[in-house]
Amino acid sequence: MSSQTSAALPGISGHERAAVQRARHAAPSGSGEAELRALMLAGLDGDAASHSRLLRAIRPLLMNFFARRIGSGNPDQEDLVQEVLIAVHQRRASFDRDRPFTPWLFAIARYKLVDHFRRSHRHVPIEGLEDI
Repeated sequence: MSSQTSAALPGISGHERAAVQRARHAAPSGSGEAELRALMLAGLDGDAASHSRLLRAIRPLLMNFFARRIGSGNPDQEDLVQEVLIAVHQRRASFDRDRPFTPWLFAIARYKLVDHFRRSHRHVPIEGLEDI
């Protein structure tokens, strides 16, 4: 990855930068940080087509993000992507226009992943708890 790409994506981890890089090839052409941010800003300004295009463009980013963390083909992968897309839509007003888009996106994705892990492990029995 070029140093220009790294500089364009401050505040995100190397794995997330790699996901952005991979998604650039899978997403509609030019779906880098600058275009994603521009689509987000246009959507915030009321352009429904830009908002819809943004949601389509970030889907591959999210699929890669979750594939690396829970495994590609995991039945929960698509559910997590949908949860993030819904959260991006519902919480778009919380996006700071002066900051990059992808760190905000991946923060939402991380929170959804943490919630998923909490939900999936909540019902795990603890053997021998009575003996403690």
